[in-house]
Amino acid sequence: PDGSRINAIIPPLSVKGPVVTIRKFKEDMDNIDTLIGNGTLTPYMARFLEAAVLGKLNILVCGSHASGKTTLLNILGNFIPDNERIAVIEDIAEIDLNQSNVISLESDTNVLVSAKDIINTALKMNPDRLIIGNIKDLEAYYVLQAMNTGYNGSIGLMYANSVNDAILRLESMVGMNTTFNVNTARN
Repeated sequence: PDGSRINAIIPPLSVKGPVVTIRKFKEDMDNIDTLIGNGTLTPYMARFLEAAVLGKLNILVCGSHASGKTTLLNILGNFIPDNERIAVIEDIAEIDLNQSNVISLESDTNVLVSAKDIINTALKMNPDRLIIGNIKDLEAYYVLQAMNTGYNGSIGLMYANSVNDAILRLESMVGMNTTFNVNTARN
């Protein structure tokens, strides 16, 4: 119920016996004032981010593992006005927005639904904004297409160590999509 994640692994994959890990999330990181208070953001940065969300700029939140990407995405997402429809797509449901008109779609890795299909399904729901919990692999192309065809104010999250790395990674993922589509068309 608190959003913690459990992972268990047993031999032979775990060499020295069974291992259980529990990933707990900080509960007090729920608003921009918390980030200002702990020195993560300055008040100027917070106002800028709020203005970017309200101004419907597309935003890419990037960082390394456990760096606070989802926390920041949740805080930014809560700046979106309540009268807007928001479509959220994520692998594991972690995005928790307070608005009344949020459509949450969780991609299931056990079901063969393509990234293109789930993003197209979300777009058919006529959202004002699209939030992607983790841009990766082939879906990068479709996310960028959506952001460039009228879904202004979208927010995406991805793993990258810097802004330059994020751009290079996006470029690489879009290139993978192009290669995948060419090879699929040949088969």
